[in-house]
Amino acid sequence: MKFPSSLLLLLGWHAFSEVACQTDVPALRRMMTNMRLVVLVSPCTVGPANRMLASEWLRVAFHDAGSHDAANGVGGIDGSFLYEMNYEENNGVFGSATMQQYRTIQERTVSLADIIVLGAITAIGSCGGPVIPFLGGRIDAKGPVTPGFLPSPGQTLATHQAQFARMGFSNKEMISLVACGHTIGGVHVANNPTITSEAMAGFDTTRAVFDNQGAIEYRNGVLANPLAQPVNASNLATSSDSRIFSSDNNATINSYAASQDTFFNDCSTVFSKMFNELVPRGTSLTSIKPYPVSVGLVYSLRNEVFQIQIGNARVFDLAGEWSSYDIIYHNRDGSLGTNSELLRVRTMRTLSNGAPIQIKDFSTVAPGIDPITGISSVSVVLTLNDGTIYSSEDGAETVAIEDRIVIDLGIPFSCIYTSPEGDVGLNISIAVLGPFSADDKVYIDYELASDLSRTTFGEPIRANFRAARPGTDYNYYGVQVPV
Repeated sequence: MKFPSSLLLLLGWHAFSEVACQTDVPALRRMMTNMRLVVLVSPCTVGPANRMLASEWLRVAFHDAGSHDAANGVGGIDGSFLYEMNYEENNGVFGSATMQQYRTIQERTVSLADIIVLGAITAIGSCGGPVIPFLGGRIDAKGPVTPGFLPSPGQTLATHQAQFARMGFSNKEMISLVACGHTIGGVHVANNPTITSEAMAGFDTTRAVFDNQGAIEYRNGVLANPLAQPVNASNLATSSDSRIFSSDNNATINSYAASQDTFFNDCSTVFSKMFNELVPRGTSLTSIKPYPVSVGLVYSLRNEVFQIQIGNARVFDLAGEWSSYDIIYHNRDGSLGTNSELLRVRTMRTLSNGAPIQIKDFSTVAPGIDPITGISSVSVVLTLNDGTIYSSEDGAETVAIEDRIVIDLGIPFSCIYTSPEGDVGLNISIAVLGPFSADDKVYIDYELASDLSRTTFGEPIRANFRAARPGTDYNYYGVQVPV
């Protein structure tokens, strides 16, 4: 097998992109059904005690959008939230937790701003809300905006109206956005002790369902929503929602109580505006839909054993349209893999992001993938009811696997070191498929921890040849990376 004379291995590849100059449509199409995303909010109840990740994802989207100045075309959903998590309006764990969750799916060619919107749309759909079309192409900011742009529950109605107007929302849209944003989740005593004494006080009695129940309860005088209480001049925060709802004599909120269809239609409209119009001027967005069939996986080399740790095949919105659903693999040379015991495929399960996703999880079985035959790809073979096998122009039903150059993560091979001078770093071993050539050059590229956006890299470090791996065509290279 021949390689280019210079190989670059990326260490720490999950990085928030500072600028997405060109939208990576295929990456976003795969991401829309990525189980590392969907499984965190489907079903809608997912989350630690007294928390709902779906409502936190929706909240992050609004908090990133809240800086938008429609008149001047600046601010809005641009990923600046990453730098603003210590602001008072972002108190609580929801922000840092969401950013950490989004890191698990991030790719260099996809902006954080796009992931923030995709996460919110996925959360809404998984909770039974309207299916909102996704548009991609947002560009990430390089730093924070100044604090103070977001509405606060204790502010007056006039202040709220001015803030939403600055974002570009009418009074009716302000009511819609609050009603639609406050149908899942709730308020936590840890962050708002003057509003509730409950660990988590739901916005309505169906806090894990995106529905019009909050509007119904408000109309009927059920005081479930801790922000929709009767006005108390000494604590305006507890009537934040009710003052907004009553700003048009309750006409809009009562229409939602009377019709969930009306509620869903307005929620879809106002969220689409927030996601797609509250962006910096000049942002160009592209309509993006999930691949009907796709596959993703995580693999690693650990102590000389190459494994697929977790993989999942996804069939999106095709329930009832197929007759068989199989997973196959190909060897390094492209030939069809014939070891029927290599992949452990689990029973199909179904989740939702607004439409059903039929999932088959899989992994490799010990002792892992043969280093001689290797592996080059895993594919989904979906036979439709008419007998044809599904295929796409982009080939999303196949995922490539790079086993020719990979870090061995096993402790004997890669570990933390401390130099005699007290400097700390990583000692890394890299397995490179031969044949060996003295002209080969292997480099490590690494992110600088000092950059919160994880888009600044140190100078590539060349790895040195250490030894051949007995019984295989692999050679080991070693490098020390400072941390």
